[in-house]
Amino acid sequence: MIDVLFVSMPFGPLMSPSLGLSLLQPLASARGLTCRVEYFTLPFAERIGDELYSKITSQNRAMSRAFVGEWIFSHALFDWDAAHDERYLAEVLLTPPSWLGRNPTRPPSRGEVRAILEARDAVRAFVDWCAERIVDAQPRIVGFTSVFQQHLASLALARRVKALSPGTYTVMAQVASERLGLPVEKMEVRLGDTQLPSGPISGGFERFPYSYPGRLSRRNLRQARCAWRVSPSSAIRSAAPRPCRRRGAREY
Repeated sequence: MIDVLFVSMPFGPLMSPSLGLSLLQPLASARGLTCRVEYFTLPFAERIGDELYSKITSQNRAMSRAFVGEWIFSHALFDWDAAHDERYLAEVLLTPPSWLGRNPTRPPSRGEVRAILEARDAVRAFVDWCAERIVDAQPRIVGFTSVFQQHLASLALARRVKALSPGTYTVMAQVASERLGLPVEKMEVRLGDTQLPSGPISGGFERFPYSYPGRLSRRNLRQARCAWRVSPSSAIRSAAPRPCRRRGAREY
């Protein structure tokens, strides 16, 4: 039995450790807590092949742009039907977005698509294996790193761990519970849902993953200077940057 277990799920970096978890582990140990970091990135890369894993994370721009890693692990959270998957493949993965103009990136080959579908079919069993490994360690608290294409994998594993061991605290819900002053059993964690209202800019995105942060143009700046002479509050409103939305974006 351990106090804290930190988890890094796919599709986190394959060849480097998590900086955040590496910093948190000694801090927890310094407070007398037993702590361990569990990397499930390498085991999943062994199952699907490190070549495909690397293409999804960074080496294939079409796969990275289409958030293939998130789509794969969404099948451990949701019961998508065949029509939904076909739409994603045809309209998102294999169709370059219009904003690329004359420089579209090469879409995945048929062999790469088959490998992606095989990875999709393996995620439920993989999440179950990860959850059983965590429950066997009997941690009091499980913390997840969730960056880039790790969101849905982390959520799927957190839900499975809670189903197998309801007494285990998952930090995502615990942090929200403490900040809001509400019981942890009343918390429902939802990440990366484009149906939710837009939030503050974080990590380069305002509404993940369909908009870029706003830009303050020279025209905005000139308007702000003129407005400042009349009213400081109107100057602030006129200078507020507007988000630049991608053309041709679809919600999946």
